[in-house]
Amino acid sequence: MKHILVISALLLVPFSVAYAHRPIFSEKAATDPHSAVFIAQPAISQVIYREITDTAKQIWLALDAHEGFKLFIQIGVPVLDHLKDFRPAMTVIGPGLPEDDLPFALPEGWGAKVFSTADVKEPRFFHEHFTGTDSWILLSETVVLPSSGRYYGVAYVPSGENGKLWLSVGQKESFGLADWLQFGEWKKRIREFHEVSEEGDLRIPIISDIGDLLTPAGKKKSTKGEADSTLSPVHKQSLQPVKVFLLAGQSNMEGQGVVSYDDPKDYNGGKGNLVNVMKDPAKAHLFKHLKDEKRHWVIRKDVKIVFRDRSGGLTVGYTGYGGSSHIGPELQFGHVVGNYFEEPVLLIKTAWGGKSLYKDFRPPSSGGKVGEYYKLMLKDIHQGLDSMEEKFPAWKGRTYEISGFVWMQGWNDMCDPKAIPEYDRNLINLVKDLREEFQTPDLPIVIGELGNGGPEARGNMVAFREAQKRGAEQITNAAFVITHDFSRDPQESPNVGHGHHWFGNAESYFLIGDALGKGMVRLIEEKKP
Repeated sequence: MKHILVISALLLVPFSVAYAHRPIFSEKAATDPHSAVFIAQPAISQVIYREITDTAKQIWLALDAHEGFKLFIQIGVPVLDHLKDFRPAMTVIGPGLPEDDLPFALPEGWGAKVFSTADVKEPRFFHEHFTGTDSWILLSETVVLPSSGRYYGVAYVPSGENGKLWLSVGQKESFGLADWLQFGEWKKRIREFHEVSEEGDLRIPIISDIGDLLTPAGKKKSTKGEADSTLSPVHKQSLQPVKVFLLAGQSNMEGQGVVSYDDPKDYNGGKGNLVNVMKDPAKAHLFKHLKDEKRHWVIRKDVKIVFRDRSGGLTVGYTGYGGSSHIGPELQFGHVVGNYFEEPVLLIKTAWGGKSLYKDFRPPSSGGKVGEYYKLMLKDIHQGLDSMEEKFPAWKGRTYEISGFVWMQGWNDMCDPKAIPEYDRNLINLVKDLREEFQTPDLPIVIGELGNGGPEARGNMVAFREAQKRGAEQITNAAFVITHDFSRDPQESPNVGHGHHWFGNAESYFLIGDALGKGMVRLIEEKKP
């Protein structure tokens, strides 16, 4: 039987306030640490429904948290006659926890906190209003995590019985209008799990209800002609999730576009650097938004970026060099998507020079040893997501939506004859594994062409570009963005001998970012109803 893991919402209605959360449907096995479903925001309440069978004895959820994080975890079962005595257990597993007895082995150095429900005689009854389903809540616990790192919430049945259960993490409630628009699919799956017929008790929220749901208890909804003081514009805006874009690759994603260096020996007198390109009357209009009226570099308040140990408003300098000496594609990409969305935007950039997809970024689905930089890439992304409120306090209380992935990589694979023939497959697998990791099956994907050297490519470069394009064409909701037209004359660039880095030409990196951003917007527009 094909199993489906459903991470969905309990829609709670205490005192005339309703809460909802976005569902996530995953095909991941979730039967061990390697196939665990990752929970990106463990403070947000999420409910996982699962049937324990002979071939699926456990359900594993993974999360990253800092020392001292208070993990709320809860377990329950549907109200069904054959489950009235069904008593699954739950456990939190990870570093720094004590040793405890479990029916399965743990990796060395891990501990566990086990919570049994065997002694629960009268579980708490809970009726879920909107889907018309009933549950028995068996146990609720809060665990203070002793260290920073990866933890797991696991449900299993000590008796070895089979049956249905649900496991929830987090208590913080958050929802948006987009979540309600998906209510029909949530309702169908949740009712099927609880074995409730379509003729049963059910209340479907309609648009008129949503206004009531957003009205705090005790407040009267305004009538026509009256000012609505219930929600200020700031409060309304706070309900909007942050749009998160993931930017990954090697040194050209790191960013090698020179901003102002003009040493005659090392930087060709500043030819092709950003400052001088902006002075060109024929091109100045393209770059005018990068500086304010005082000629300072603009720092966007609505577009934030995280790269390694640095974070802040989008501006020049988010590269491996530090300071404000270089730019990468992130600069103009951020301006394009920031101008497109009303919601705030977060860019999480993760990149290292000299790394191949064949080895360093090798995804799990490609077989062989998983690349160390694939794992580091995931770590960077998760840390960026988990620390969003800490790094950007003005966004406190917001949820986020992973809205796109940009891949700008390829030089090392192009230089390796063994890597080119399987690049398309590795690219497909990279996207597949990332979408599963972040539970975003239709995540928009933009792949930047290895356009170094311009359109007149030869040898390995021709074969590699074909492999890139071939892989991109086999990925749903993806765009392959041509960049070779952005190559500039090396003699008119800062780094004359650095063809692998677009000769350090800032215009090249600016135009690449612009094209990647517009490619992403096109994908998003195409998916609009």
